[in-house]
Amino acid sequence: MREKFLGFSRSFVAWFCIVLFFFLSALSLVYTAYMIQDEKVFFKWDFFPLTLLLVLLVVGFLFLLYRFRIWEKLSMRSMRIALVVYVLLAGTAWVFMARNPPYADALFVYEIAQGFVQGDFSFMREAYLLQFPFQLGLALYYETVMRIVGPDCFYFLQMLNVFYLALSYLTLTHIADEILPTPSSRFFSCLFLFGCLPPLLFVTFVYGTQLGLLFALLALYATLRFVRQNKIHWLVISVVSMALAIIIKMNYWIFGIAIVLLLLMDFI
Repeated sequence: MREKFLGFSRSFVAWFCIVLFFFLSALSLVYTAYMIQDEKVFFKWDFFPLTLLLVLLVVGFLFLLYRFRIWEKLSMRSMRIALVVYVLLAGTAWVFMARNPPYADALFVYEIAQGFVQGDFSFMREAYLLQFPFQLGLALYYETVMRIVGPDCFYFLQMLNVFYLALSYLTLTHIADEILPTPSSRFFSCLFLFGCLPPLLFVTFVYGTQLGLLFALLALYATLRFVRQNKIHWLVISVVSMALAIIIKMNYWIFGIAIVLLLLMDFI
């Protein structure tokens, strides 16, 4: 019964992800999303033949890697080092090229933290924090950084995002080690991260997303280790990491709920 349930669960998740992946891939071939300054998103018809050509070139390149079993010639350690260096260099270059200033909610929280550094806590009584008290965790993080490097540190916070993202990608490769059965699947999971550009382009958006993601992924990795080894210190690491992720960014309750469900299923 247990094996049938696990088999059904794996098949359901796998096919759901496959259908979703191909649906989003088809949309990305014909549309490009744009976001203007006031955070409104709109879509434009893309140049389909050029996009399709690039996709075919990438698929052909991946097929050659698979055909020549390239994972047997490269160690995962060297792949991880290359991935981290790539994220650090590409992320740093993007920060200096984009020079993206703070705006909207990110600007509000940034200015609140600057006020805290100067001893001004009048923001606590203003409408923004009364309506969104969960932003206090993010403001505390900003304040901590500002007390170390100075109150005008927005671009420094962007560079910290690059560092957090590099660690997040590294953590994802270790999560792949825990859940993927073959060296080839682990190799291609690491390789695909080189082409996972949205998080890399997102480092200029200083809103706690990257740091929260890092803590959430650490919590997931620790949970998988706990399930495998049944050692309590991994569960403690998971709980602490998940709590920090949620303090920084409430969105990571999604990870927290998923981890609780994973632990519940393991207990059953």
